[in-house]
Amino acid sequence: MEVSGKHLHAYLGIPYAEPPVSDLRFKRPRQVSPWEGVYNATSKPPACRQVSVSLFGFAKLNYSEASEDCLYVNVWKPSQPPCSKGQNCPSRSLPVVVYFHGGGFQWGDSALMIYDPANFVALTDVVFVTFNYRLGFFGFLSLDTEPVPGNVGLWDQNMVLKWVRKNIASFGGNPEEVTIAGHSAGATSVALHTASPHSKGLFKRVIMQSGAPVSMVLTLFFSGQGKFINIAGSLGCYDTNTTFDGQINDVVSCLRQLDAGFIINKLENINFLKRIFAPVDNDEFLPFSVLSSKPWQNLNVENVLLGTTANEGSMFFHFLQNAFSVVDDLLATQYRTVSTVVLSQALHIPMSEAREIVFSYFGDYGVEHSYEEVRDVISDMFADATFNCPTQLFAEDAAQQGIGTHRYIFSYKPTHSFFPEWMGVAHYGGRLLHNGISAILKGPNSLLERIWLTH
Repeated sequence: MEVSGKHLHAYLGIPYAEPPVSDLRFKRPRQVSPWEGVYNATSKPPACRQVSVSLFGFAKLNYSEASEDCLYVNVWKPSQPPCSKGQNCPSRSLPVVVYFHGGGFQWGDSALMIYDPANFVALTDVVFVTFNYRLGFFGFLSLDTEPVPGNVGLWDQNMVLKWVRKNIASFGGNPEEVTIAGHSAGATSVALHTASPHSKGLFKRVIMQSGAPVSMVLTLFFSGQGKFINIAGSLGCYDTNTTFDGQINDVVSCLRQLDAGFIINKLENINFLKRIFAPVDNDEFLPFSVLSSKPWQNLNVENVLLGTTANEGSMFFHFLQNAFSVVDDLLATQYRTVSTVVLSQALHIPMSEAREIVFSYFGDYGVEHSYEEVRDVISDMFADATFNCPTQLFAEDAAQQGIGTHRYIFSYKPTHSFFPEWMGVAHYGGRLLHNGISAILKGPNSLLERIWLTH
């Protein structure tokens, strides 16, 4: 293909693991078996199984065609100049970028337009790898036991890094010059790999866009036995007349035999918060608490580029408005109380501490605020708790270790943004610029894109 006047090669849908179906469901990825002959790598792979999602009222992502057979990589590279037979043509190994897609560990895939790297490769001369990993129920269901160890989505990512280490030279990439990058949950994943002993030595640099390890703080409490029992029961795999320990193996066996489409249909009818599954800590892959300081004081990386947008929280406030009809009414009169309770529950802190935090944002109790002010302040609180502070803490930890650290704030709102004006530069506000999708950009947008990608 030709992009921005440059010829590129794209190798799409290369398997990196066996399909995680049947007995392999909920298990760590198994290395793919070799094949004979020429593999047809011309089609993007299906997304991993997930509940279809409405992107905060702006777009609907339909994943009805998703599959459990989804563990594939895509490799993009610039074409090499032609070399006549007999000539001594120099070859050079290009730096490699491995990109982790976002989506809160619940949705997303490598085929989405916002992750298309064609322009990035054309502008920067790198080998670019995208991939799928298991999500939600299929990727992060966890009981901290052998039948369902959890974090298999992170193990998928780890296997991709090992695949790159072993195979990327065949695509003109340098396995010693690997940068792993990601946005949102992808950035959180990247950060976790810098501390996991299982990913040590598989990359040199990281780019974290709108995500950091402590960004997991709101999902760490969404796992556990109660949620598992609720979902297993709704799927017809749990006997309430038998103890949990006495049937765990039978329950997992039942879950492995169910049709994936049937599971997704059932999950769609379960409250969103009751079907969220995300990474867990204190297991083999993450043998530590992400909320402790120790794991972040010995990072396996040489250079870090990380940042946030100017208005990270606005998109999530918009989500709350769409998901819960009572939000506007509650915030009109009870915004201090609601904010205090939510902070206390979400962060597992005493009400008195949550009250102090709310006071620091809203000020004296004698001062009332307009709806717009409340909306903006709550958006800022969410942004600070979930993105800004975790990113800053990671940057400080990295810098203190002598790691080359660069922190940015992305505050330019492109003219093509589909977010309302009040949302500012929201969570996905700079995504199209970061990957170089210049085909839809004009004027200063295209110029900014080139500056971002080439400096």
